[in-house]
Amino acid sequence: MTNSDQTPVQAPEGLQRRTVVKAGAHAAWAVPAITLATAAPAFAGSGTPAVSASGVSGTVTGTGNNRSLDVASTIANTGDGATTSLTVTYTITGASLTFGAPTGISAGWSSSSTGGTGTATYVFTRTGTQLAGGDSVPLNFSAPASRPNATVLYAGNIAVNPTPTPGSGTASPVNPFAAP
Repeated sequence: MTNSDQTPVQAPEGLQRRTVVKAGAHAAWAVPAITLATAAPAFAGSGTPAVSASGVSGTVTGTGNNRSLDVASTIANTGDGATTSLTVTYTITGASLTFGAPTGISAGWSSSSTGGTGTATYVFTRTGTQLAGGDSVPLNFSAPASRPNATVLYAGNIAVNPTPTPGSGTASPVNPFAAP
């Protein structure tokens, strides 16, 4: 080898550049590879749902003995995980009032409840997309209501209890309703 002045330069002992080139196909060179593998926890990214009902209200509509209790509410997941199964139970009490099966149920919910006299329990199951952490959806419905006679007031209370799986639900305060 020579430097830029054409003066011979002594090659260092050991492996030289030309030696590697001459070895060619006979040398097995490995390129170092770095692999990073991390194990995710069993439930990574899936926290715990915490579901509650808010804005619960009941409005009696209609006239005479053909009335309806229109219920409006918002069901919210304030937790950091999604629900996998969500039911919400409404308990409506109204003295001697008779409540029929719910109608006009918000999209994404179903119910097979039939109503009752004095107390009606309506159970709704989320059939649409479950609630991710931070999501909320409306749950509104109407319950036909009748009374045995004109002396019975269209008045009562609505209690709501959400039950998510997994997670926890917080019952709403009792919400009164009355005919205008």
